[in-house]
Amino acid sequence: RSDQRWTLYRDEELAHRYLAGDYTRVIELATPSGLREKILARRPSKGDHVLVYQTASGDDSIVKVLKAAGLKFVFYGCNKDLRDGNVLHKKFSEDGFIRDLASCRFVIANGGLSLLCEALHLGKPVLSVPIAGQFEQIANAYYLDKLGYGKYYGKLTAARIKSFAKNLPEYAENLKDYPRADCSMIIERLGDLIAKYAKAAKRKGTPVNAR
Repeated sequence: RSDQRWTLYRDEELAHRYLAGDYTRVIELATPSGLREKILARRPSKGDHVLVYQTASGDDSIVKVLKAAGLKFVFYGCNKDLRDGNVLHKKFSEDGFIRDLASCRFVIANGGLSLLCEALHLGKPVLSVPIAGQFEQIANAYYLDKLGYGKYYGKLTAARIKSFAKNLPEYAENLKDYPRADCSMIIERLGDLIAKYAKAAKRKGTPVNAR
């Protein structure tokens, strides 16, 4: 579970940052997978498009595959605004991307952890095609597949996209148990850590000034 992956260093830094008043860093440390506040605040909806994101800017080689799949796609990655049949290319903008992510049917992306976690938090299944040779992305995609939150493929094809779309109800059911983050987890964790370090400081005779 992403909300249980705490290291000793992470715990200690979180407590000290809080006591120092560095609340922005506290939120970053206490939020699983570094979810952005805009993602945490976003309420997902069910639109009719599939969100496609790739990090290799300018590479539109997958457009032919998307067009053959016949679904409605919103494609970020080529840095242009253009409609090409059933594929709508969009230049990147944070607000626009989050809006399209929160309202999509599912996501097609590589295996980067940030987008995977944001999509799953919003209840969006992910068809993951990791960049070749990127071990971390391959590992992320593998566990995504094993947990039933999406599918891991080495190559994207129209047939695989169509098959994935047919299995959306299964992924949606599995995502009901996905451990989502909210402020209650942050508050609870902070309370535990403040109590722990306040007790330790008291034993050492060091004053603790929590705000």
